[in-house]
Amino acid sequence: MIPLPDSPLLPDARQTALLDTSKRAASGIFVYLVLWVAISLVTGLFGLYPGWVIGNAAVLLLNALVRTWLHRRLPVLVETRFRLAHNLFVALTLANALQWGLLTAIGIVENPMRATEIPMLLASCGIAAGGAIALAINPII
Repeated sequence: MIPLPDSPLLPDARQTALLDTSKRAASGIFVYLVLWVAISLVTGLFGLYPGWVIGNAAVLLLNALVRTWLHRRLPVLVETRFRLAHNLFVALTLANALQWGLLTAIGIVENPMRATEIPMLLASCGIAAGGAIALAINPII
């Protein structure tokens, strides 16, 4: 369980902040998947390692589907189980970032995946900038 920081905010304000953060993050739920597929196709990575590309795309798709499900049920969940709702939101959001970071690092380090290095780094800069603006309200993220 991810600890929530002590906050002088009223419970309603914390719920509102989580719902607002979720709404901001919703537009980027499928971004990781779309970028991964596009970069894999453009750089020829799919032709070299189709299993690797499809496996990572499947994980990104699963995360996106679970995040979409959570986003739709979040208004009810924050009312009944706020801590669970917050922890799920943070864990799923950070899981995407972790997977993308690992894929980027592998693209930098592993010679067969060097073709993805520049596109992954550029996409990472865009994701980080957009995510920082959209998710800055949440101190854990």
